[in-house]
Amino acid sequence: MVQERWQGRGAYGDELAIVYCCSRINLGLVSESGGGTSQGDETTARTWQIPAAGAFMIHERTPSF
Repeated sequence: MVQERWQGRGAYGDELAIVYCCSRINLGLVSESGGGTSQGDETTARTWQIPAAGAFMIHERTPSF
């Protein structure tokens, strides 16, 4: 039986890169209400991990500095 989606546990390291590459679209969502911040997150680890794995990512537009 082929599993149609990732489920049941977290993926880390090389396994996470495989998950990114097996997905057609990866979402780079950021939090609007980060604890202890006035604005919230503008980047996450996924901001660099997904493109580094060679996968396609859609990321929210954030201000550039």
